[in-house]
Amino acid sequence: MPDYFFPDYVKQAAHRRVDGRCECTTCGSHAGKRCDTLYWSYHDAYYVPINPKEPPEMHNCKLLCKRCWRQAEASK
Repeated sequence: MPDYFFPDYVKQAAHRRVDGRCECTTCGSHAGKRCDTLYWSYHDAYYVPINPKEPPEMHNCKLLCKRCWRQAEASK
């Protein structure tokens, strides 16, 4: 997947939407429940598109922690 750029205002809105918590529910270590990783700063989280063919807007933005982001990238 090519690099996907989310503007800062989208990252900030996504961070507020999820209270700074990772949105992953599919990784093996916490399958079926939400990851408990918390990011105080929106700069530190990883933002991935739900659908890479859609524009970089908040409805298409998912916040992940580093561990979940790595697992998502490895499963591609």
